[in-house]
Amino acid sequence: MAEQGTHKPLVPSSNLGVATNIASWGPAMVLQASRIVTPVTWAFAPDWLTVEQASYLSGHDEDTVRWLVEDGSIDTRLDGLIDKESLHEYQEALALVLHW
Repeated sequence: MAEQGTHKPLVPSSNLGVATNIASWGPAMVLQASRIVTPVTWAFAPDWLTVEQASYLSGHDEDTVRWLVEDGSIDTRLDGLIDKESLHEYQEALALVLHW
């Protein structure tokens, strides 16, 4: 599926973990950036996510996110964007099962 070019990848910035655009960073900075996803990151993420954004927020690789979509574990729109709320509910259910 073709993803719309208007969506920006979520990556923590150097201040307070707020999401920024990865395209403005050089390759060395991307490799050094740590994966910090906070409630603030979730709050400021768009309601409809690309596979890349969902992968970043959830910590799953992109292939796993695609599999979750195909499996029906998380909801999407017809254009392929992923429902952030559905992804969050899946993550909460997974956490409950893993810590049971």
